[in-house]
Amino acid sequence: MPPKKPDPGPKKAKPSAADKTFGMKNKKGGAAQRQIKQIQQATASAKTPEEKKKVAEKEAREKEKLAGEAAKREALELFNPVNTQKVAFGVDPKTVLCGFFKRGLCDKGRK
Repeated sequence: MPPKKPDPGPKKAKPSAADKTFGMKNKKGGAAQRQIKQIQQATASAKTPEEKKKVAEKEAREKEKLAGEAAKREALELFNPVNTQKVAFGVDPKTVLCGFFKRGLCDKGRK
C-alpha cells in the first residue's frame, strides 16, 4: 500500500469585514470610521469571477430579450395592415379620419 499523503490542514477562509476592522471600531476620529466604511463596502461588493460572469450573462440575455421585443414591435408597425373603416349609419363619412392618415401612410393628404 502506498503511503498516505499528509493532510494540508484546514482551509483558511477569507477574512470578513468584521475581521479586518477588529479593534478599529472603538477608535475615535473620522479617518478611522471612513476607513471602516471603505473596508465594509469593498468586502460587500467583492465578487468572484464566476459571479461576475453570471451577472454579465444575465445582463446580455436581458439586452437580447429587449432587442427582440423592439424588433417585433417595429415589424408590427411596418407590416401591420390598416383595417378598412366602416362608418356607422347616420355618420357623415367626411368627419371620420382615414385609417391610413392616422398611421401616417396616406398619399392623398387631408381629403
